[in-house]
Amino acid sequence: MRKIHRLISLMLLPVFLVSCSFGKSQPGSGSSNSVSDPAAGLDKLPAYQATYTLSFDGLLKGTSSQWSTAYNLSVGKDPQVWVLTYQQTGLGTFAPYRAMQGFLQGVDYSRANADSPCVASFANPQLDPATVVPDLPVRLPKVSKMTSVGTEETVNGILTQPYTFDASGVTSKTGAVVTGKLWLSKENGTLVKLDMSLTGGSDFFDTDTSGTFTWAYQVQPLDASKAALLPVDCPLPLPKLPAVQDTSKMMEFPGYVSFETSLSPDDLLAFYQKNLPAGQFSLVDDIRSGTEAASMIYSAGGQNITFSAVKGPPTRVTITGQSAQQLAAITPQPTRDLSAQSTQVYGSPQMRVINSLSLLTGQDPKPSVFDSYHMDSHQISPRWSEQTGSVLAPENWFNVDVQGKNVHFTNTDKNEDGSQNTSEVYMIEDKQYDVQNGTAVEGLGLSSMAWIMWPLDPMLLLGVGSSKATSTGTETVDGRPAEVFQLSGTTADDLSGLFSGFGMLITRMDGKVWVDSQTGALLKAQINYEADIKDSTGAVKGSRTGLLELTISKINAVTVQLP
Repeated sequence: MRKIHRLISLMLLPVFLVSCSFGKSQPGSGSSNSVSDPAAGLDKLPAYQATYTLSFDGLLKGTSSQWSTAYNLSVGKDPQVWVLTYQQTGLGTFAPYRAMQGFLQGVDYSRANADSPCVASFANPQLDPATVVPDLPVRLPKVSKMTSVGTEETVNGILTQPYTFDASGVTSKTGAVVTGKLWLSKENGTLVKLDMSLTGGSDFFDTDTSGTFTWAYQVQPLDASKAALLPVDCPLPLPKLPAVQDTSKMMEFPGYVSFETSLSPDDLLAFYQKNLPAGQFSLVDDIRSGTEAASMIYSAGGQNITFSAVKGPPTRVTITGQSAQQLAAITPQPTRDLSAQSTQVYGSPQMRVINSLSLLTGQDPKPSVFDSYHMDSHQISPRWSEQTGSVLAPENWFNVDVQGKNVHFTNTDKNEDGSQNTSEVYMIEDKQYDVQNGTAVEGLGLSSMAWIMWPLDPMLLLGVGSSKATSTGTETVDGRPAEVFQLSGTTADDLSGLFSGFGMLITRMDGKVWVDSQTGALLKAQINYEADIKDSTGAVKGSRTGLLELTISKINAVTVQLP
């Protein structure tokens, strides 16, 4: 950790060393000048890309060190959109910034690392988009005492005047050798390009620290569409859609909307055909499968928007969007059979995995997406035991029938000494019944805690594993189409820190989950993992392996009532 702090300090060091006062930029042959605002004039460009790299090669506290950081900022207006990417080499696995951050039309985007999916979420509506754009030029060294050289040059399509400067233009300290050149726009003085190196010894930097910093920055106007600025796997926000009055179980994510309605598939699509603004939406395709399913594709706002409806009752509706770049990246597939209810839930693998458990079990005030289901669960869950002073790995079997709010479960716990406890419980409306000698007896509600607490471990495993979730194809589970995801994340991969407070720190995971293509609910899970186990003080006391096996069946075919 101390080494990481020294590296971060060294990354910030040149910013402090080269801080000088700015003056107004006044290009002129042979004259001395300074740059007042490196970002000046950028707001006049409809769209642009700014790239900035900072690297170091030398000795850090007497140890050889070579590292580099690279920033790439793309900005567009009307509507406001920006994307910032960050990469580093030679600095280990710790990164002070996410690999990608962005914003477009009320949606925030992020990517934790290069291998992570693009995660989209609705932004705070009270924030002014113009105030959240990263100001990349402020990371540049401050430069004064510039001297114009040579004739005008065109850089990235912009007419510029080049300038040179030396150590006296960037720092008041002695002992540094600086070579620098920058290019200012002839039109408005915008900094278009900067190349600079600074070499210093221990008398300039610090004891046992010496080497060369290198800066490189340039701006390039963009003609690309605003959609093209986002990475291809990021969902675009859907345009405003006419509201269907008769809806339930509404879910909305960036690029995705789903709900249920009593309207037939044909009536639902007829409603959209009548109410979509003709000047904004253009029909691309209309697919009907008898009276069981229907699908329409419209072009709007730089993306294709698919309206799909599958007959119930109730009719299940999904609306998804795909940009031109996403469509170009898709390998053509055979036409889907909508009558088979294979409408795929849209969203990043991470969000589909994370949301799958709450969609299955329900989360107040929303019930499960299924009217009823049966679940078989088998877990080995490592735990620290204060009583024995050791890490234990008890085994649990959970067999559950769920119908709305009514639940019937059998819970079996097996301890490492071979002892076993089994309980059978009915939860009917707001009452609990314990099964004793074959008879359901109303209880105090304590036994129901086993079902209430059951989701904690699966939630942790799905949350941590989703950080490196990848889609591997589709399979059928209990007769339903399901998308399969491979999980391999660890607690260290969760940059939110949400799961680090649990008693288990996942250090290795090999798992698969099957997510219902129609509803997004969890259908099956097979997860093997290893975890460091903490005691009540947060100290790691040992490591054990764990297991989660889960299968959902009898969907919408279970009845729960007292015997």
